[in-house]
Amino acid sequence: MSSTHRLGFTGDVMLGRQVNDAYRDGQRSPAALWGNLQSRLRGLDGLFVNLECCLSTRGEPWPGRRFHFRADPDWSTDALRAATVDCCSLANNHAMDFGPDALEDTLSALSAVDVETVGAGRLRAAARRPVAVDCRGVTVAVVGFTDNVSGYAATEDRPGTAHVAFDPDDEESMSVLRESIAAATQFDPDVLVASLHWGPNNRTQPLDDHRAVARKLADWGVDLVAGHSAHLFQGVEVIERGESPTVVCYDMGDFVDDYAVDPEHRNDRSFLFELVVGSDGTLLELELRPTEIEGRAVYRASNRGAAWCRTTIQERSALFDTEFDRAGRGLVVSLT
Repeated sequence: MSSTHRLGFTGDVMLGRQVNDAYRDGQRSPAALWGNLQSRLRGLDGLFVNLECCLSTRGEPWPGRRFHFRADPDWSTDALRAATVDCCSLANNHAMDFGPDALEDTLSALSAVDVETVGAGRLRAAARRPVAVDCRGVTVAVVGFTDNVSGYAATEDRPGTAHVAFDPDDEESMSVLRESIAAATQFDPDVLVASLHWGPNNRTQPLDDHRAVARKLADWGVDLVAGHSAHLFQGVEVIERGESPTVVCYDMGDFVDDYAVDPEHRNDRSFLFELVVGSDGTLLELELRPTEIEGRAVYRASNRGAAWCRTTIQERSALFDTEFDRAGRGLVVSLT
């Protein structure tokens, strides 16, 4: 095993609507989705994303919902494979947009290209079950949960998402989280990740309840909280616990989609979050590489975009006293 490993994490990857229209039927190469980032993504030892859509051509739009996202699995699985995505979290508010059949297709399509899934399943127990991913010799265990769209929750007899309330005083939800994390520790992982799709859209700071839940997760042994849902990146907090800290990325923002761009909050800008891990599982640093969505693809951010990302993430992390150092166009947080 090499001395260090790099594990990549992103926020929302939404391949439906205009993204789907741009790539299906061979109009563009699926690999073009990753712009000039493809080689970087393929060079990682592991890549984990929040897949903010279903991969299916079946099903009917879920009633009462404003947005419904799905992509044709023929091209979208090729795109995920082109970036060597290792694991998709499906614990979000779009995995069931076209009902149980579409979720079944999503699970089958990802399994067929050896992409692990977490956070949704054919029954409640499967949706809550953690997964272990071998990342070139580093074992990463992942749990996935969401508090979005309770109607999408898996039950004892219906597919759906792993749904909980991210409320530190909700004993049932906290018990569900703790049990899933305990199950994840049975893999004896080098890194334990909680992928959480939580909270409302368009917030630049986490809810107080989420900060309290993050501390519980740290106490239970989670190494990285990979948050998403707001469509905007939020601050990074490092919670000290014994010999190894817990890194909390409260929201990783959007990585690729077709959404309208807010000119102030710039939901088209975010980061590729790279966790550098030692051969013994020690967390060494978190590197943040600025990214930008353009023309239904994701790219390294321009000089101007990167400067905005650097300034903004530091402003949004000031509440947590997080210390950043410059690293090329991006930033790095030392964890040792």
